[in-house]
Amino acid sequence: MIVLAGLLVFVSSLLFILPLENYWLVMIRSWAFQAMLGYFLLAAACFWGGYYIPGAGSLAAGLLVFQHLRPYLLIRRSLADDDEVFKIVHFNVLKTNQRFAPILEAAALEDADFLSFQEVTQAWGAALKDRFAGSYPYFKIVPLETSYGMAVFSKRPLEDLQVYQWSGIPNFAGCIDLNGTRFHFLTAHTRSPVPQEDYHKRNDHLRQMAEHLALQSGPRILIGDFNTVPWDQALLELRSATGLQDSRKSFAPTYRFKKIPFLHLPIDYILHSQEFECLRFKLLRKSSSDHKGIAGIYRPKKYNEKL
Repeated sequence: MIVLAGLLVFVSSLLFILPLENYWLVMIRSWAFQAMLGYFLLAAACFWGGYYIPGAGSLAAGLLVFQHLRPYLLIRRSLADDDEVFKIVHFNVLKTNQRFAPILEAAALEDADFLSFQEVTQAWGAALKDRFAGSYPYFKIVPLETSYGMAVFSKRPLEDLQVYQWSGIPNFAGCIDLNGTRFHFLTAHTRSPVPQEDYHKRNDHLRQMAEHLALQSGPRILIGDFNTVPWDQALLELRSATGLQDSRKSFAPTYRFKKIPFLHLPIDYILHSQEFECLRFKLLRKSSSDHKGIAGIYRPKKYNEKL
């Protein structure tokens, strides 16, 4: 019985690593990081109590999940001194959130070149415009009382700005010139994958985003709340189709699930093409939303030749 218990614990870890396209398994795999920690804690408890076979099974399960998640954890890079950088800040502000000040102050403090906001209502649109229009003269706001209103603010001209409706949700696309390097950007907010019907709509939206970006030449940046984790097959397929890289340097969870720290998930992103190097990525912990903000600093790779 003890041997069977250890075997069952180990086999359960396969649920978190096998890329099976099943709705419930996809939902389970979203919590792979938490499962990994749970396996290690269970292994410690088993060894402490003298149950060595279940402990070994739990330890092996934790190591297996860790190996699966390793590409998404503890990727460290340092910021080199360089003037030719571009800073991006992104926030999902939460449509029902009426506490504007913490997010406005956190975004302003970063002094970024480009700001992205999602779940922007009429009230949020007015607050954002009042706070940022003076220092960010190029902006676009599409407020909605649903979860899919959006706004972008830029210190540099927004060229060829378009609003695309994919899966009934607005998406902003355009170009920005960074001292001679012209890059294409896309900001998008997909549906939550719950219930199951919206799971398929979310994946369709991700495919439309990938198709759009695959048609763009040169440097590209994709920003938004994609309602999925970095190891989800749907996001991996988007990255494979577009060649985009994740800016994350660590687990960096942004969505505060039920405000329980152990259950936070990384679902907000800044993805970039290989023409850019991400020099720094961080969470903006001061937030009144159920999401933390994110900030990234980018440099066209051509500038690396100067260093």
